[in-house]
Amino acid sequence: MKIGQLKRLNKFFLLVNSCKGIVWIKTPEGDRYNLNSALNQCIIFDILLEDRHREFELTCSDKDDEKMFEEFMKGEKKSNMTGGI
Repeated sequence: MKIGQLKRLNKFFLLVNSCKGIVWIKTPEGDRYNLNSALNQCIIFDILLEDRHREFELTCSDKDDEKMFEEFMKGEKKSNMTGGI
């Protein structure tokens, strides 16, 4: 799934940490990071803060985890439309 501008980064990483399976994020350059690693989370946190206007690809090894991210992204879209955090 594509993810873009995230306003609730702290909630995003709390969701990552609650996942049962592996969560990957792929940058537009093709770099893939396993978000189950705390070091990779720090790297991606910095990338997401620096470049909020690009889209990233998020993949989950567990379908239930993927559903949680889909719900989260619906909330992000609403947040972006209203300007809330």
